[in-house]
Amino acid sequence: MQNNYSQRLEMQIPKENVYTGTGIVSNFDDEFDKLSKSYTIHEYNDVKGFIRKHENILPFIHELTPLINKYFPNHRKLIEFCKDPEFLDLDFIMIYVECNDYDKDRITLDKFEDEPLYMSKFSKKINGLVCVDLW
Repeated sequence: MQNNYSQRLEMQIPKENVYTGTGIVSNFDDEFDKLSKSYTIHEYNDVKGFIRKHENILPFIHELTPLINKYFPNHRKLIEFCKDPEFLDLDFIMIYVECNDYDKDRITLDKFEDEPLYMSKFSKKINGLVCVDLW
């Protein structure tokens, strides 16, 4: 039987991380309300409904929050639900960081996006439901 992958380590595609978070949250409302301490929540009910539907992204947002605060300590942050008009599977949560100096903040955001937690701790399915960008 022939293997369909390269034997050179640098040429291998890493396996998908299947970690989906710490499991179902015991008290969703309390955990969700913690978000309002770090973020302004735009269209509260839409955001809450989407996160309730995809409850495993709540631990991801909670783990991202200290990392975002590390890179953007004095910036205002906002969470918004982004609805795709055609495909439900393309809906996602956007975390916006208020931009003070675009060039400097863009460089900082690029560094943040290279962080291992943001890149690979959670599965791509969860990472794809939460995006971070400047506003």
